[in-house]
Amino acid sequence: MIKSTIYLDNNATTVIAPEVLDAMLPFFTKHYGNPSSGTHNFGLYAERIVEQQRKTLADIFHCHPNGIVFTSGATESINFVIKGLVEGLWPEKNKLITTTIEHPAVHESFKYLESKGVETAYIPVNREGVIDMNALALAMDDRTALVSVIAAHNEIGTLQECQLIAELCRERNIYSHFDFAQAGDSSKFY
Repeated sequence: MIKSTIYLDNNATTVIAPEVLDAMLPFFTKHYGNPSSGTHNFGLYAERIVEQQRKTLADIFHCHPNGIVFTSGATESINFVIKGLVEGLWPEKNKLITTTIEHPAVHESFKYLESKGVETAYIPVNREGVIDMNALALAMDDRTALVSVIAAHNEIGTLQECQLIAELCRERNIYSHFDFAQAGDSSKFY
């Protein structure tokens, strides 16, 4: 009789990478100050580390450090981006585009915004789960604020053509948003 357990839900939650654990461990045990509490050394040190990491990420993404926002996870990030962008561009840009196979965090944000009067379009995918680029291009117009696409699907494993989608959006002055939560090594997308 085999007595072993196999974990088959890595698409939802997986073990932390050893190098990430090593980097984070001091902040769980020794340097656990609140970076928003700048009145004591624990908070000041934590704030300095957070700002260093913000700058590191800004350098990687070629943006200003103020453009890097840390959240508690993917769902909060998705809500922050989609709802915040619409609020900032409303009413001139009042249309959002996504696919029919997005994560519920995206679909729920879209449903909420639909209830507020935002127009939404859900682009179909082919049998392999890849977005129909012609349908995407046809759905875009001058009112489109954002195209949101899951880069690596958490259930079917499809990898989208993020670079092509981003280029199409850039050509039309439309923001693109990609959910890389399940993507692993995102370098394969560029």
